[in-house]
Amino acid sequence: MIELQLLNKVLKEGKLDIIKNNNLSHEYFLAYPDEYNFICSFEKEYNKLPDKETFLSKFTTFELLDVTETDQYLVATINEEHLYYKSVGVINKVAELLSTNSHDAVQYMLSKIPELTTTNLITGVDIIKDANSRFDSYISKQSGKSKSVILTGLEELDKLLFGWMPGEELVTVLGRTNQGKSWLLLQFLTAAWKQGKRVGLYSGEMSPEKLGYRFDTLFNHFSNTNLLRGQSELDYEGYINSLRTRENPFVIITPKELGGRATVSKICNMIEKYKLDIVGIDQYSLMLDERSGKGDQLRTQLDHISSDLFDASMKYSIPIIGLVQANRSGAVNKESEGTPELEHISESDAIAHNSSRVLSMRQSGAGLEISIKKNREGRVGDKLIYYWDIDRGNFKYIPHSEGSTAEPGRVAEIKKEFFDGKEVF
Repeated sequence: MIELQLLNKVLKEGKLDIIKNNNLSHEYFLAYPDEYNFICSFEKEYNKLPDKETFLSKFTTFELLDVTETDQYLVATINEEHLYYKSVGVINKVAELLSTNSHDAVQYMLSKIPELTTTNLITGVDIIKDANSRFDSYISKQSGKSKSVILTGLEELDKLLFGWMPGEELVTVLGRTNQGKSWLLLQFLTAAWKQGKRVGLYSGEMSPEKLGYRFDTLFNHFSNTNLLRGQSELDYEGYINSLRTRENPFVIITPKELGGRATVSKICNMIEKYKLDIVGIDQYSLMLDERSGKGDQLRTQLDHISSDLFDASMKYSIPIIGLVQANRSGAVNKESEGTPELEHISESDAIAHNSSRVLSMRQSGAGLEISIKKNREGRVGDKLIYYWDIDRGNFKYIPHSEGSTAEPGRVAEIKKEFFDGKEVF
């Protein structure tokens, strides 16, 4: 009945606005496919809709109705019916898969959930009427009291990036193997936790225990070497007891907890379950692409994963930070070439396209060099150099001149301020 009502409405109004504005394709008119196609073809050819007489001469049994329901009701109802028919197909397929492999059935169901939860109801934002909201956000950022922006924890980097944005924010950290990418990601997440944010991390390789020790190092500057070896650290027990009083969680999931590699759907489940404010991914290549087709190359899978993570950032209005390795061409002559470029992203340049920002990092003579390679919120090309006592989780910014790794005298001076100067990458 709802299809009949909609077709009567467009014929009466002489326009396809309700169909076009709500993306109602032929899939929504399974009971009246010929009538729908005729109206659309007629409008395309003659730039107008057929009148009732022309239409009835083609479809003599079509029932004319006086439709009084609102557009909102008609669109919501046809979307409901369409979702029903789509869901039946998915449920039948899941039932078929369950008879042979329950894991495949669950993975298929999770992969289809985004399609089933997507509706064609348009609820846009009028940026004219919404101007007051935009102005309030501007004032909060100007005063430095914005609760939505999450600072990186590195003051000089925050001056350039203004922190991580609440949504539409997929940050990719690019680096070569064994350069400290996981440490830097954990530094960003620890800084967010210090700000009272609810933090989540997917780690494809490292256990929660080792990550927990790294967190202790970054948060309270315990020697990571001592923690790993069980050597004495001043009042470590008191520190651990103090953590139990904190209410904001720092949740870590690994393939062990998940029974396999993470998918974007599982990341979304984690976000919803723990009401997370920021998520880290270590790393994209250690995730499973639930949209992957037979024979899809790794670059295609990474494109899907990074694109779906960006969509998740928009859906939940939180930043997501992920790691990616530089390819082999980005690993040669690393000292002379500086930080890897966007084209050095291993297997997939689509990751850079899907990211709102890309930070490239490497070990330098001082410890850590960070370069801004992509930044939708501002300029690119800036380079920051830090002395990094990674064993104690300390960062010290080193002013530098363009083209030089760091001022050698300044490096030596800053090293004296640290414990033993260890750089454990």
